[in-house]
Amino acid sequence: MSHFISNYDCLLSSNDELETIVTAFSIEDSLDDEEGSRSQIILGKQRRRRAFIRRNPLEGHIRLFSDYFVDASAYPPSIFRRRFRMNRDLFLRILNNVENHEPYFVQRRSVIGTLGLSSLQKVTAALRILAYGVQADLMD
Repeated sequence: MSHFISNYDCLLSSNDELETIVTAFSIEDSLDDEEGSRSQIILGKQRRRRAFIRRNPLEGHIRLFSDYFVDASAYPPSIFRRRFRMNRDLFLRILNNVENHEPYFVQRRSVIGTLGLSSLQKVTAALRILAYGVQADLMD
């Protein structure tokens, strides 16, 4: 059974929404603590699972959001324009259009129920890949 989170605004409108997201990630952290050390036995052979690296996507989203997308952001509009090569309004229009036309860019839950990267993080990484011509794994 797959669980999907509906598309949410990247601009959080209340502390309640942020608190709900933080709570969801806290629950995931407690459930995933032993994920990286497990192995699986299939047909008498022991197979190691992939290494599990906790990257904390919520923390990354909050940092990106507070650095660039709130009214009292850490960086002024001139820095945003220099780093993203566009103004914030244009970036948000692109984000909205990409979310509406490409399901990959909508935040979802994985099969085990963990939240993935936010739309804001995915679009930021995609634009950096296109702008700098680098491989996707350099955007981790």
